[in-house]
Amino acid sequence: MDPDEQDLRDIKPPEDLPFYWPDLLPYAIIALVALGLFALAWWWTKRKKGLELPPIPALPPDQSALNALRIHVKRYEQGEINRRKYGFSASETLRIFIEARYGVNATDLTTLEIKKSLQKTNMPNAEINDLIALLTRADAVKFSDIDVAEDVASFHRIACDFIVRHRPVTPTIPEEAHHG
Repeated sequence: MDPDEQDLRDIKPPEDLPFYWPDLLPYAIIALVALGLFALAWWWTKRKKGLELPPIPALPPDQSALNALRIHVKRYEQGEINRRKYGFSASETLRIFIEARYGVNATDLTTLEIKKSLQKTNMPNAEINDLIALLTRADAVKFSDIDVAEDVASFHRIACDFIVRHRPVTPTIPEEAHHG
């Protein structure tokens, strides 16, 4: 026989291994856990839909602005923010209030542009000038190291007074209307 033919032999046929059910146990546990998590998630989303709370009504613009100014001045007093950051925060709060109260896009306008826009509203010129003076003081603090003569507490008081003066007028119902 040729030596090359001795090296060639048939491969053994594959042997059937015995099947053991316990080998599938880890896969069955994983599948059951996954199915259980899916069922729990489905139940949780269905349950949550029935527990939806009604939306909380937004605060009127004046109350929201006054609350924000109180928070800003408290943060300043506690040393969390400096005078410049207070100026930015208070100015932005006033601008948001003007936007909500008078429909002027005050958050995207310069102080002079706000003045021009407010002159088209029903706000009296004296009040517009008071607001512009207030925003100009805030701008001086925001954009430079100028230390305005007024301190933060005074600025806060003037800003709050302005907001209170410009609260939306709510109609009052005469007392007779309640009883009749």
